[in-house]
Amino acid sequence: MCIFSETFSCAQLHLGMEFPKRAPNQRTHQTIKHNNQMKNPIRSLALGIALFGAASAAMAQSTILSNAQTPTLTGSNSTFSFNRFNASLGTLTAVDLLLNSASVSGSVTVNNSSDPNTLSSLTTLVRIWNSGLSSGSRSTNSTQLISSLSPTPSEIGTGGNASYTLSSSQSLVGSAQTYGISGSPWTLYQSADGSGFTPTFNSRLVNAVNFLNDAETFPTVVYSLSAASNFTLRYTYTPSGPVPVPEPGQVAASLLLLG
Repeated sequence: MCIFSETFSCAQLHLGMEFPKRAPNQRTHQTIKHNNQMKNPIRSLALGIALFGAASAAMAQSTILSNAQTPTLTGSNSTFSFNRFNASLGTLTAVDLLLNSASVSGSVTVNNSSDPNTLSSLTTLVRIWNSGLSSGSRSTNSTQLISSLSPTPSEIGTGGNASYTLSSSQSLVGSAQTYGISGSPWTLYQSADGSGFTPTFNSRLVNAVNFLNDAETFPTVVYSLSAASNFTLRYTYTPSGPVPVPEPGQVAASLLLLG
């Protein structure tokens, strides 16, 4: 008896006739081809999205443009100006004034026409004002200078006077102070090409003294203090222009994510 998985006559077997060859599994090959065709467009689309995202991220990064002024501050107003922002560079997103440093030096003279008294406190601070500052005017914290005076203050009799000098310059700013400028006056801080009106600020030292003894009339004080300062006007903006070409590292990272 002849038993086969496919139907052949025993005559074909005995006569040595060739059996028809099994046809290739066309369904399997067609499935693989179909999967590859689907995978390539998806991979290309994913790569395009990844590269576009990398380029967009690079495009959206903020840039900071700064310019500095170094006025010498005294008890009288000091006025200083900065360059205007060039709007062709991009879209302005923030404007800040930074007081980076201020170091005071100098002396004070006390003239006493009243009862004997002793200088017990000498403080100073930096005050800044401009219509664009968020609170109208801003000040640093007061700095106590009495311990830096030479000689050490002592009692001054009626009709007497004494001069005291700072033994070294004293910092009035522990770390950079940032003063935000509200958005409404930004039109005054920029122009199409950066020309025109220059943003102007005022600043001065505000000095104060106290005396050991209460009196109806206190001694008068002449201040000869000045502070070397450093201010920065900082423009933060989003650059304009064409979408930048992604960095090679961004492309490689995208390919790794795609597998």
